[in-house]
Amino acid sequence: MWHGTWSACPPASRPLFASLSPRRVKHATFGTSSLVEECSTENWNKPMKAQGLSGSVFVALGKFDGMHQGHRLLAQQAASSGASPYLLSFSGMAEVLGWPARLPLVAASDRSRVLASWTSYCCGSTPRQRYIPFAMVRNLSPEAFVQTLVAKLKVSGIVVGQNYRFGYKAAGDSKLLQALGESHGIKVDVVNLVEAGTGGVEGQVSSSKIRHALNCGHMQQVAESLGRRYRLVAEVVSKDMRLVPDGLQDNVL
Repeated sequence: MWHGTWSACPPASRPLFASLSPRRVKHATFGTSSLVEECSTENWNKPMKAQGLSGSVFVALGKFDGMHQGHRLLAQQAASSGASPYLLSFSGMAEVLGWPARLPLVAASDRSRVLASWTSYCCGSTPRQRYIPFAMVRNLSPEAFVQTLVAKLKVSGIVVGQNYRFGYKAAGDSKLLQALGESHGIKVDVVNLVEAGTGGVEGQVSSSKIRHALNCGHMQQVAESLGRRYRLVAEVVSKDMRLVPDGLQDNVL
C-alpha cells in the first residue's frame, strides 16, 4: 500500500481512472479511524454522540463521494450553530440498486485526513462521518426517514444542498424536508450549490464533474473543485504502472 509521496503514472494513451479498477486497488475498511464509522444492520440506528462541550448533533446529508468544496460547505453550515457536525451517508447503495462498482474518489483510508483538514472551516470542530446501510432505509417514506433521524439517531438539525432528495423513490425534496423538520422541532438548513471558481470544473461543483476532469487529466480543475490537491491511495500489483517519487505530501497526478 502506498500513498502521499508517490504518484501513479498510467500509460499516456489511457486516462487515470481507465487504468485502474476496483479489483486492482485495495482500500482500508471503514471504521479504522475514529472520524469515520460504518454501522452494521444491527447498530445503524444508534444515537449519534455530540463531541466536546456541544450537546447537539447537526447532520449534513449526502453521498460525499468527492468530499469537495460543496460538501465542505455543508459541514461548515452544520457546525455554525455550535453543534457537533456529522456527514451522514449510506453504504451499499451500488449493491442494492445494481449500479456498477467503481473506485471511490476519496479512499476510505484517506477520508479522516480530509475531515481533519476541514476543522478550521467548521468553527474548530472536526466533522465526523457515519455510514448507515442503505438497505435499512431505502423503503422509508420521507416522513419515516426524518422520524428516524430525530427519534433514533437523536439529530437536532439537518443540512442539505438545494437539490437533495430523500425517501422511497426520492419522493422528498429540500422544501419537504424543511416542512418535516419544522413539524419535528428541528432546524433544517438548505445550502446553495457551489459554483466552480475561475479555471475550475465548469458550472456547479459535483463529484461526477470531478471524475470527468480526472479522466481528462485536468488536475488543476480537480484541485480547484476539491479545495485541495487530489490524492490517490492504491496498491500497485501490475508491472504496467510506473511509480515516480515527487516528494509531495499530496499528489497532483
